[in-house]
Formats: sequence, C-alpha cells, structure tokens
Amino acid sequence: MVVPSPDGLPPVQSSATFGENRFSINLSSPRNSTASSTPLENTSSSILNNMTSTISKMLYPVESSPAFGTSLLQGEENIGQLLYAEGFEYRVWNTYDVHFYASFALIMLFPKLELSIQRDFAAAVMMNDPEKIQIIFGGEWVPRKVLGAVPHDIGQNDPWFEVNAYNLHDTNRWKDLNPKFVLQVYRDVVATGDKSFARAVWPSVYIAMAYMDQFDKDRDGMIENEGFPDQTYDVWSVSGVSAYTGGLWVAALQAASAMAREVGDRGSEEYFWNRYQKAKAVYEKLWNGSYFNYDNSGGRTSSFIQADQLAGQW
Repeated sequence: MVVPSPDGLPPVQSSATFGENRFSINLSSPRNSTASSTPLENTSSSILNNMTSTISKMLYPVESSPAFGTSLLQGEENIGQLLYAEGFEYRVWNTYDVHFYASFALIMLFPKLELSIQRDFAAAVMMNDPEKIQIIFGGEWVPRKVLGAVPHDIGQNDPWFEVNAYNLHDTNRWKDLNPKFVLQVYRDVVATGDKSFARAVWPSVYIAMAYMDQFDKDRDGMIENEGFPDQTYDVWSVSGVSAYTGGLWVAALQAASAMAREVGDRGSEEYFWNRYQKAKAVYEKLWNGSYFNYDNSGGRTSSFIQADQLAGQW
C-alpha cells in the first residue's frame, strides 16, 4: 500500500526515544532545498559532526525529526511511501533481501516508488534501536537495530519506526544486506540519473560500507561469514569467505567507488576501489577450475553449488 502524506510532511511521531537511547542521525539538507553541486570532501567528518549533534540532542532532549525517507527529499516530489509484504509466512514489510530481486521491476516500471523505498532504508541505516529482541535460533537477546546495519525489513506493527520484525536470526550480523543496499542504490542512480537522490543517500551508503569492516577479521579486504545462516538463505550456515556474500561484497566495493565518483567524494572513490582490488583477489581463490566453491571453510558443504550462488544479474 502507499502511505500518503496529505500535507507533504512526514508523520509527527519521533524516531528518537532518548530515554531508551534510541536515535537516528539526520544527515539530510533542509526540506525542499536543492542539492548542492559542491563536491564532497570528507564524508567521514560530516558523519561524525552529525553524530556529535545527535548525541547532544540525547543529552538535552528536544523534538527530533522522524527517521522517514521523506526527510531525504531534496527538492523532489514527495509521492508518499510504499509498503509491500513478503508473503503469508513472513508477514513483514519491505523485506530487503527479497526486495533485492523485486526491485528490478520497480525501478523499470515505477522508479519514484523504488527511490522512495531506498530513501526509507537509507534513513533506517542511520537508526539505532537498543531494544532487546529474542532470537528464535539460539535464544539470545540482541539489539533490535544497530547503527550502520541495513535492516532486514522496515517493520510490522509500527513500520519505519520499529524495524526488524524478523527474529529468526540476528540480522544486524547478516553479511548480504549492506552490500545489497549499496548495489541497489548505485543501480538506481544509474537508471534514473537522479543526482539529488545520490547525494542525499550517500552518507548512508558510506556508513553501510564502514559497518562491514568488522566482518573482515584478517584485514585482507574480504568479509567472512561467521558459521551461522548470516545471509538470506536462513537455514544454510556459511563459514569464512563465501561465494554468495563474498561476491556481493566485491560488487558493492566497486559500486561504492563509482557512487563516490558520482557525488564528488574523490577520497572515498579511491579508497573503495583499492579495497575492491584486494577483495577481488581473495574472492578468486574460491574458483576450483569449474565454479566458485560455496565457501572456503573446508567443511562438508564447501564444494556445494548454491542456488543463485553468484547473484549473477549484478
């Protein structure tokens, strides 16, 4: 369904409950302003400055802006927001690992709706929600949403504000959601040529990539899976470098570099390109002469071939 904005403004509800340390970093320009054409020089400094501002608001509570994608509009038409359910089994909104495939139809047929969904996830990347939820597989209690992680979904009972209704696994540690976000954002920029959208969501792309550094344990440029179903195939465990998430990561590094070039962030363009070259060399070691192995753990499934193991359309 499309959620209308009759007055052109986002809902009144705040995304920040300071008493519980729930907050959202707002990196958008003033509403309805046009995006600056000035090249970005230091994305990390800009993000840190805005984090400092957010922390100040937590210490001295004031009314906070909602973490809605509409806050990222920069002189563009506000068409509202789109919610669609994955199915009867997973009754959650805008399941992002599934949207990774469905989004091709949206960007071709309804590009503004696709950009609307992407803005919502870009805003959600900047959210931190420490509310504890219990994971079904394992039983541990984990934060609902960690700053920098792309959520599995946009929520169920309170969409946009209470994300990650899915709780089979801790999706804050999934390895495919952040690369999928980066790949889709860059594709949408190329497909639409919308530079205003690119500049508005770039800080979220940058944070999403930085978040993944924690999963590069040996600092070789490649992320590693952690021995549980930490990706969309949520009953398949993966360890070490894997064909599925590793391939997405290599592609995302290349896309992040290209995206940085689009918005004028030359330092990030070079950084992500160098990371791409390193990760690509590691990934190629999965090649066994006929296909890329499932993972490099040496386990009984390491030489298996998984459905969509290379996410080839990307």
